[in-house]
Amino acid sequence: MTQILLDADGILFDLVTPWLHAINARTGCKVRLADIRVFDIKQAYPVEHHAEVKRTLLEPGRFRSLTPFAGAVPAVKWLNRNYGVKVVTAPAGPLSAMEKMEALEEHFPFLAQRQIVLCHEKWEHRGDLLVDDKGETRRRYREAWPTAVTATFDWPWSEPDSYDDIVVPMPDLTSDGAEWRALTNNIARHFAAEP
Repeated sequence: MTQILLDADGILFDLVTPWLHAINARTGCKVRLADIRVFDIKQAYPVEHHAEVKRTLLEPGRFRSLTPFAGAVPAVKWLNRNYGVKVVTAPAGPLSAMEKMEALEEHFPFLAQRQIVLCHEKWEHRGDLLVDDKGETRRRYREAWPTAVTATFDWPWSEPDSYDDIVVPMPDLTSDGAEWRALTNNIARHFAAEP
């Protein structure tokens, strides 16, 4: 069975928008999504605010309150019926690991606990497709698994490259889920299933 690995933050859930709002409120900065050009969000802020960026990420409730992108839940449900699905997500710390598990259990209750993998080295987990927003992770995945397919949403920081097989527009919480439908349709075409 085709195995699909999905990142949580930036793929299933919107972490960045509420995080930006919190950081901007505390620092007085006006950083926008479009200003984040590299995966390390703190690089979009002056050096004197880097500690606040990390503190804000790690505060209680940050990961528990994650909201799925429009269309993510039905898309993952469909993927789960047609393929082997695992969520592979890197915890930012012990609290974030627990909160991510709780958010996944709430919003994606059809996924079994064994389908959720907390790890930093995603390339150690074999799959036919990795969907992740971090360019370095997708590059390392393709190095480890040259025949695997990689996919991402076209975030300003996701660094889509020639090795990516599937790149779709970035989602947002106000969308009708078109981005997730586009991703699912691309996966179905790539792995020959009817969405």
